[in-house]
Amino acid sequence: MKQSNSNVYGAALKVLSNRLSGQHWTRWTNGRPTAEQLQEWVRKWPISEDRIIRLTAKGKQCHASATGLIVAYKIITETWPERIADMFFDCIGEASKEFVGRDPRAIYTNTMINVNKGRVSRDSVQQSAQAVKAFNALVAGETIGTLKKMKIGGTKIVEDRKTGEEVEQVYLADRYPEVIARTVEVSEKWLTRDNLVLFD
Repeated sequence: MKQSNSNVYGAALKVLSNRLSGQHWTRWTNGRPTAEQLQEWVRKWPISEDRIIRLTAKGKQCHASATGLIVAYKIITETWPERIADMFFDCIGEASKEFVGRDPRAIYTNTMINVNKGRVSRDSVQQSAQAVKAFNALVAGETIGTLKKMKIGGTKIVEDRKTGEEVEQVYLADRYPEVIARTVEVSEKWLTRDNLVLFD
């Protein structure tokens, strides 16, 4: 495998491994893997170099992280067949121009372009979550306005309604989105009848 492709793949494997170990999404990119760990992860999450190249190209078209797209692809295909996942991933980037309205593939593409302002972002965990949200909307026929980033937990200053005093309020970090279950009734809103045959 070409070095640049293996670097992207290795980064995605680290994220997937940290996710599997139950760490919070803010910790998914931590740690330096050993060669033995990488070999184990390749067996657990195999992906072809051709697929990496395709997802990298899609990422460049909309300034999205290739690592994030690979992570999202592997997470989505834990639940859905590859041919269904492809209906999302093959249609982001330049291919999304053919969609009208609020198609989630176009929303994902435009969000990445607008947020990342002409450069490919390395925010892989955030972008993998946004891809999962857009995939969920595609399958469920939902409309999404924007794909917001997940927030880290912390505190904020709010005004007490009764006393008018400023007080600290603790808020939890957002959760990484779950992939929509296959029990969902697939919507025709964004997909044609030909697409829906794939779900049978």
